[in-house]
Amino acid sequence: MVVTMLMYKGYGTIIKQSGAILYGKLEDIDDLVTFQSDSKDGFEEEFHRAADDYLDTCKKVGKSPCVPCPKELKQCIEMIEMQPQEEIFVGHNYGGATWIRAVLVDFSEKIELSDIHEVGMEISIDKDVFDTEFKDIFLRHFDPEFVINKNRYTRAFLDGGRYLTGYESDVLEPNFFTKVAIVEIADELERRGNGHDQKLATLLKDVVRQAPEKSYILVFS
Repeated sequence: MVVTMLMYKGYGTIIKQSGAILYGKLEDIDDLVTFQSDSKDGFEEEFHRAADDYLDTCKKVGKSPCVPCPKELKQCIEMIEMQPQEEIFVGHNYGGATWIRAVLVDFSEKIELSDIHEVGMEISIDKDVFDTEFKDIFLRHFDPEFVINKNRYTRAFLDGGRYLTGYESDVLEPNFFTKVAIVEIADELERRGNGHDQKLATLLKDVVRQAPEKSYILVFS
């Protein structure tokens, strides 16, 4: 796998692509900061803007920003280049475009990506596999009235910002599930027992079992 990495102010990102959209996040930090564009130049601009916004936000709230380790980022790149292109992968597989993991959330009336902190085990799923085999089940268990979903706020659109109202699968925005809901999804997959169902069901229960107290399960694609 050919991996393209960009650096800015000590932060690194890896360019990933889904269709015509390039997307990425600030790598090797605990906070979740993502961005996207439809061009290479635009992606680099959004990467710089995201890093600057992250540092500015940390300064405003009196928080020390996460500082990535260049050596660890280099090792991460080497590991990614050797990753098998499996359709369901334990860990963060850059060949996939749907990721599931436990997160801690700084709760507020406007929950943005900088308020989401990744913890615990992660599952990567090929987006085509997720959309064709699993998305319908996740949609049935997604609760848009769940307060943490109602308070999701994005600045990904040209209007400057808006609340998210439903399940998001195309603009790199978070979808939150309770641990109970994820176990119910896993149980349904086990009963259905088609294709990749059993493997994902087992991994979902592993994610829940390892998830810290007061965490939610994030589905991000």
